[in-house]
Amino acid sequence: MVREEEIGKIYVVTYNGTKFKATITQDPTKYKFYSMLGLDVFEKTEEDEVKELLDEYGISYRSNSSLKTLKRKLNDYLTKSNNESESNTDIDGELDIE
Repeated sequence: MVREEEIGKIYVVTYNGTKFKATITQDPTKYKFYSMLGLDVFEKTEEDEVKELLDEYGISYRSNSSLKTLKRKLNDYLTKSNNESESNTDIDGELDIE
């Protein structure tokens, strides 16, 4: 689906030496055209959002991984980093430096 704020915007893009003018609509038959032009007008899927977080944390993953696998990798990383930060603090929450 196209993001609401993009509907009605006009883009002029040069693709393979030819200029194309695209007026963004919610018409699914034009989605492939928008993608071909490289327009970033689509809502992000849950998979895209999880992949962005994995990239942000520097966690590697395979491009064909399922959403379930991606979520598990992210959850494992976040759980591990939370446990590490908790283990370095005492009861009062102060950092225990040795």
